[in-house]
Amino acid sequence: MARCRIELADDVLLVEHPSLGNRRIPLDSIRHFYVDRSYSSDLPFDANFIVTWANDEVQMPVRITPEFDAIVKILNEKRPGASLLHLSASEAMGKLGLQSGQSIERQWRLGILIFFGAFLILIVVLQALTGG
Repeated sequence: MARCRIELADDVLLVEHPSLGNRRIPLDSIRHFYVDRSYSSDLPFDANFIVTWANDEVQMPVRITPEFDAIVKILNEKRPGASLLHLSASEAMGKLGLQSGQSIERQWRLGILIFFGAFLILIVVLQALTGG
């Protein structure tokens, strides 16, 4: 997995993302931010950091480290009105117009169950039609 980097410099959040490029986000333009920690422990990251501002957004997988927690704490202090950290994952994702990691994981599992159920029904129907 390519690495994402987040830094605070003066009143700017610096984000380096391998596929989205480098972003300089003025703190006063941030509309919302949230850390979705609802991901499985078997993934190579601990959470998804989401920041929305002006007419853009960035989501990035992150490892929860003391440095990352310090950045989130400073963001929370400097932009308390933009923080969605006080909300549950589903409430915050709803406000952001996104789905939480748990919700996506549940949908995948349900999709897999439906697929295998339909496949099993197809096998039974084909056996009945062929007399086997």
